[in-house]
Amino acid sequence: MKTCLVMIRDPKRTKGATDIYPSEILYDKVVKPVVEQHGIVCERIDPHDYGINDSRLFNLIQSADFMLVDVSSNSMDYMYSLGIRHALTDKPTILLAEREDVPMDVGMPFIVRYPKHSLSFDECHSLQSTLADILFSRLKETEMMSFSPVLTALEQQLRVFLSYAHADVESVVAIDQWLRNKGARVDLDERNFIAGRDIRDEIVRHVRRAGKVVCFFSKNSSDRYYPKLERRLSEELERELYSTGKPTTVLVYFRLDDTPLPSESAHRLAINAWNMGFEEACKELWRNLLERESEPRSISLSKYRKSPPWKQEK
Repeated sequence: MKTCLVMIRDPKRTKGATDIYPSEILYDKVVKPVVEQHGIVCERIDPHDYGINDSRLFNLIQSADFMLVDVSSNSMDYMYSLGIRHALTDKPTILLAEREDVPMDVGMPFIVRYPKHSLSFDECHSLQSTLADILFSRLKETEMMSFSPVLTALEQQLRVFLSYAHADVESVVAIDQWLRNKGARVDLDERNFIAGRDIRDEIVRHVRRAGKVVCFFSKNSSDRYYPKLERRLSEELERELYSTGKPTTVLVYFRLDDTPLPSESAHRLAINAWNMGFEEACKELWRNLLERESEPRSISLSKYRKSPPWKQEK
């Protein structure tokens, strides 16, 4: 059975008589009947009842199918709970607000606005219709909508897995640091693999999680077992994505020397870092990971006024 977690300010913990009446009416006459009418369990909680970093509260916030938060409660605990919801799940969250202006960083796609004064019968009926329309009509029409600005931002952040031979570790950790300085999330075996787990399972997990695999290819790595396995798994993921209509480049070669690419990858363009400077190679890697085209080179045409480039002396 689906659940709806509701955070509406408790009158007993609210200063000012004008705040007491609307909050109870809002819950008893609007939210609860609408939610329960459609067979959803309505659970009202107050974050004040939980301790600091209380896992019980976090579990409730994460597991609820829907969550309604009164952002006009003037409570940091309510704002904190909303932030936890943003960070833990992309399940639908609806705001209740009496103010016209809702802070940008807590804004959600759906907001139910209610008047600050005590609610009349007609106003309650109107709010019921608005909430019901959101919960049971508009949410179904927007299943792909993001309700978590935090998760959305993290998903847009570049994530890569570095495949290499340990003989090349100095080059790898330098690139690792450069990428992390740019804001990328970088997975590295010595940092992210969990002791006791199957190595192959860990490779598969990180290749799939990252979606981008940088292969540091060199004489040292060309015939090593695990780098070869990581390349093969990356190519398998590419084929899988292609078959589902999502063609994506997963495997990116970063050549540390002039060792030829393996025959199965001979068709791939690679970053030939071995004949570049460090910063130049890093920027080229970044551009390719983002799948962006480079800016055109600017050249001076004045030297070709008398003689075109194809007639220049070599």
